[in-house]
Amino acid sequence: MRTTKPVFVPAVQQGRTGAGRGPAGGPAFSVALLSLIACLGALTLSAGAAGAAEEQIGGRFVSVPPTVTGEAINRIRQTIEAEYKRFTSTPPAEGGRPDAKAIRRFRVVFDFNPSGRDNRNLDFGLCSKLAEVIRSLRQQGMQTIAYVHAPVTGHSVLPVLSCELRVLSRNGILGPVLIEGLPPLEKFKKDAYREYGSTELNEPLISKLFERDLEVKKSKKGGFARPKDPDADDNSPPVFKEQELAVFTPRNYKESGLFEEDLRGDREEIARAYGLSREALQESVLSENVVAFQIPVAGEVDGALKERLFRRLRRAQARGVNFIVLELRCHGGDTAVANQIATHLAELNENRDSPLVTVAFVTKDAQDTALYLALGCHYIVMEKDAKLGGFGRLLKGKPSDDLKEIGPGMEELAKQRSYPPVLARAFVDPSVTSLFYVTRRGRSHEWAIVTGRDLDEDRRLPRNEQRWNWPGEAIALGSDRFLTLDAAQARRFGLTHPRASDLASLYEDFGVKQSQVQVLGADWLDDLAEFLKNDWTSFLLIMIGITCLILELKLPGVGLPGVIAALCFVLYFWSHAQWAGGQVTWLAVLLFVLGLVLLGIEIFVLPGFGVCGVSGIVLVIGSLALVAYGHWPQTGREWVDLSKQVGPLGLGLMGAVVLAVLLARYLPNIPYANRLLLKPQTETDDLDEASEPVASPHAALLGAIGVAATPLRPAGKVQFGEQFVDVVAEGSYIVPGARVQVIEIEGNRVVVKQV
Repeated sequence: MRTTKPVFVPAVQQGRTGAGRGPAGGPAFSVALLSLIACLGALTLSAGAAGAAEEQIGGRFVSVPPTVTGEAINRIRQTIEAEYKRFTSTPPAEGGRPDAKAIRRFRVVFDFNPSGRDNRNLDFGLCSKLAEVIRSLRQQGMQTIAYVHAPVTGHSVLPVLSCELRVLSRNGILGPVLIEGLPPLEKFKKDAYREYGSTELNEPLISKLFERDLEVKKSKKGGFARPKDPDADDNSPPVFKEQELAVFTPRNYKESGLFEEDLRGDREEIARAYGLSREALQESVLSENVVAFQIPVAGEVDGALKERLFRRLRRAQARGVNFIVLELRCHGGDTAVANQIATHLAELNENRDSPLVTVAFVTKDAQDTALYLALGCHYIVMEKDAKLGGFGRLLKGKPSDDLKEIGPGMEELAKQRSYPPVLARAFVDPSVTSLFYVTRRGRSHEWAIVTGRDLDEDRRLPRNEQRWNWPGEAIALGSDRFLTLDAAQARRFGLTHPRASDLASLYEDFGVKQSQVQVLGADWLDDLAEFLKNDWTSFLLIMIGITCLILELKLPGVGLPGVIAALCFVLYFWSHAQWAGGQVTWLAVLLFVLGLVLLGIEIFVLPGFGVCGVSGIVLVIGSLALVAYGHWPQTGREWVDLSKQVGPLGLGLMGAVVLAVLLARYLPNIPYANRLLLKPQTETDDLDEASEPVASPHAALLGAIGVAATPLRPAGKVQFGEQFVDVVAEGSYIVPGARVQVIEIEGNRVVVKQV
């Protein structure tokens, strides 16, 4: 990708100017005066620009959940103070002079509704402690900002009021303090609210958060007053009536004077509004005892890789990890599986008492789907020669409906981690034909990435309503219409870490010693799964399993082949289940079992070779192919891939038939192995049995004729007069009611034939 140089066009003419006379003194005087003013203005602007260029803006977002603890508050304070110290000790860039204003440019944004959850804390002690920490940060020179984008009630209101600035979103609600579960506040608690949040003009408004028996009216001085105050405007309606508590919403926030003028949306918009880099959006609050793991992620992004990675993450979490580096060397595979992995990474911090920081280290071997995994992490660090994107080869030939689903999914994933959503969507959505890096009119530090269509719509608005300076810096797309960024470009557009470029600088920047990092590689289960999934291993498992299954069904007195067959099929299904996915695996297993049942019915119940036998064979083969491929083929290319997967399966079936025939023929002659089989009766055995005749209770039935009472398949019951006898039919199936004759009696075994 290349970044094109911005092309500037003349500004839109705002109105017609007349040719009226200048001031007294004639045109020359007018020109001279205008020139002087222009020079002074240029000097002022250049001086201001120079000063602004030397100012440093840093900061950090901090989540404040309703279950905040004293330990978490101390950790927040220590971490922010450490980052502030590092920020102020950094020398000015390119030899610029130190600027005292840089101290006031470190901004801490407290997010009181992480993940959009309500913040309702009833513990005054913890909330007042957090408010005191916020005030101490202000005293050290930091600017503190409260970000409210969902209901904040109870004592959670106190630390909001202690911030220097308060920003409300379109869904934000602040107040009341006195809610269900809280008794009327004691005097020292009321004093704390008035001390942290009120001024001379809005003290009645702050009191109304917890005092029902109070009416608030507008003040003649421009603030708020109690009805009996001499400055109260008695002619105006009450702002808040008696018996109602103050609640600040997007409808009345401007009147309160407690919030910034503009409503804000997500974290990214907050960062842009206050000149913070994307790095500040992520929270790097680590405890003093760092437990760090480095996990290599290599190969095709499929179900097997997902299972391996999830297993390693569980092992790391069991050891108390709080810092994970994913070394990405993966590519290709399934975008749906990649999205599942990224979503899992983004949700690792849920239900955790201490934060877990994840960093994606993108190597030059990582391609296309590796971007999903990177966006699921808090931070992205890229190697010098690494690239993000490059989905053209992977998504080529995909149906347009599939591409429409992939784009919004990538955009939503980026929103979860506060990466530029439009930029993320351009990686996988060919409908995004152009992108621009633009700055906000009147606020050069506020930037955004917009599509060409959005920029065109903005340019059609009246001049005073336009949001962006245009034209912006164009972000070039690849020839395949999919975005690809190298390390420098990704850093330019706020996707990657601004300083680290290798593992050593990554650990140094995060304050983690490399000696503390444990590499969590493959375990024995990973090695076993890889070995079993090999084509030749799969071929042997199928061949041995089917061979032993045939021997178990055909040779009497054998149990070991059945056990071996079951073990082979279990290993085959397990090794391929990681790649196929849960639902496909269960479907394949059920089809396999059903196929075996149908084959059993064909062999033992319905002699011959009919529908059950053919269906059983098809289901067994289909289940093995399904778990090997992972899903039903949808396109011509997938059918070709399926044929490649079925190759080892077909060879295994043919090899199994040949091996079964050979074993059935030669196994009785193999020493030791022949002990697994029942010996066939010999003539000597017949003579021995004849010399020792055994009286049979059915000896009198020899030659008798009866009627089949049940189907003989070949076993069943035959009625001889009033007596029912268990018999075995000679030959084929005999229907009930047929006449049969006893032709042989051996002990309790009665053999009959149809007559």
